[in-house]
Amino acid sequence: MAGTSLTGIFAPGAPALAETLRTLVVTPQRAVAPGETIRIEFAFSNLGGAPATDVRVRFALPQGVAHVEGEDLVDERPIAELVARNGELAAVAFTDGRRLARSGMLVATTVHQRSRLAGRLGVNVAEPTAVAQDQVAVDPMCRTNVPGVFAAGDLSARMPQVAAAIAAGSLAAASVVQSLLAEDVGLPVGEWRENVVA
Repeated sequence: MAGTSLTGIFAPGAPALAETLRTLVVTPQRAVAPGETIRIEFAFSNLGGAPATDVRVRFALPQGVAHVEGEDLVDERPIAELVARNGELAAVAFTDGRRLARSGMLVATTVHQRSRLAGRLGVNVAEPTAVAQDQVAVDPMCRTNVPGVFAAGDLSARMPQVAAAIAAGSLAAASVVQSLLAEDVGLPVGEWRENVVA
């Protein structure tokens, strides 16, 4: 069953999960006789700030394998805890007392600011997203609503990613230099808006 893979779990407007992020459990884990049923299980949770609607799952089935209509099941039982054995995930325990053996899991996280500095400086906070709760609102030049205060990286990202944080940091640095040159030698810069919102 090496050819079976989860090729996408997505909500409208969200990118599909990378093919390397597989959480499939396929049984039986042996050669399958003609007519025998193959079961494929996976799990994910919506931990974002809004309901996930029109969620779709796509499987690339191996040649000669067909989907059995009406056999799909969505397990919506609330999770009580994650059970570990020797420091590794062993099972998901539900509030009904039953467990589901698992050795891996994808978990959606929401980024929160660790420092209160942004709030103390009086910068505006953007609308929460499914992945970032209290990111700082910035304009296209990484400027906040407070003159002289710039923000970049995960502090102001709507989708925290290393590559995006590096790019935003570079842009913010250029904006700081431009702002300083505007003060020192009169380099023209765009007007600083005090009502930056995202």
